Amino acid sequence: MTNARLLSFLPEGVRPAGRDELRRAQLTIAACWLSVVIAGFSALMQGIAGVRVSALACLVSGAVSAVLPFYVRRTGRWRRAAAALAAQIWIGTVAVAALTAGTLIPALYYLVFAAAVATITLGLRAGLAVGFANLLVTSAFYALHAAGASVPVAVPPEAALRAAIRGGLLFNLTVTALLAAYEWLRRASARDNEETERRFRALADYGPDLIVEMDATGRILDSNAAFGARRGQMAGRLATEGIHPDDHSALRDAARSLQTQASVRVGPMRWIERTGETRWFESSLTRFKAGSEWRLLAVSRDVTPRVTLEAQLRQSQKMQAV
Repeated sequence: MTNARLLSFLPEGVRPAGRDELRRAQLTIAACWLSVVIAGFSALMQGIAGVRVSALACLVSGAVSAVLPFYVRRTGRWRRAAAALAAQIWIGTVAVAALTAGTLIPALYYLVFAAAVATITLGLRAGLAVGFANLLVTSAFYALHAAGASVPVAVPPEAALRAAIRGGLLFNLTVTALLAAYEWLRRASARDNEETERRFRALADYGPDLIVEMDATGRILDSNAAFGARRGQMAGRLATEGIHPDDHSALRDAARSLQTQASVRVGPMRWIERTGETRWFESSLTRFKAGSEWRLLAVSRDVTPRVTLEAQLRQSQKMQAV
């Protein structure tokens, strides 16, 4: 199923905004259709083998899985669909395993599939929760088998062995397909991220403004190509280097204001070139969090022509007054 087909179940009005959220939503749709195919094939195989209870469970699971993509298309609630998908796989698996007291081994395989679906669509916590439930269930079946509990639906040993072989092959194909879908969407997302980064880097490097990222101490981490500097040339320097000493206090006051404001403007301030020439600039400072660290983003524009013109205008007005 192509990326466009997956996105067709996520119209613009209900499509998640974040890239990671969109990828998880697409994985939910892909997992639903994969579950439909696997459930249909399993139902056919189990029906031929005469294990009707397992065939019926597979048909029900496939029907529920087929409805979920259309539910997402209508409502956009892909998280609920992902939870419902993992839950119905898990419940169907446990039901078949309970009726056969765990003797139909392939049923237990899909407990792992339910955990994998929960992990890649809902996150690690959901996957761990399903995995812990799997541990409890399999332990209970082992205890019942060891105690010699009666089997509600008896499965002949030969039929159970054939089902185990078929189920193992099908389970491997299922997990491989799920991981392939995950990797395919991950690479597509990575390509989109790289393209977006290149586009914004080009806008930054060929724009008129100097863009600087700093850590909490004011040391520059990265910069674009502007103000006569190459990209990254300012990294490692303090932000106050090159700024006229009389303007340091204004910069520090603006940084302190960021404790209570999302963004502040400061300037005009003076920038001293290595040639000794003085240029005027204004900056917009924004405080943001990168992981666990606070950082500052400064966007500065050269306003030397404007400041020079204003000074000339004031001087002209003084001369006229005289």
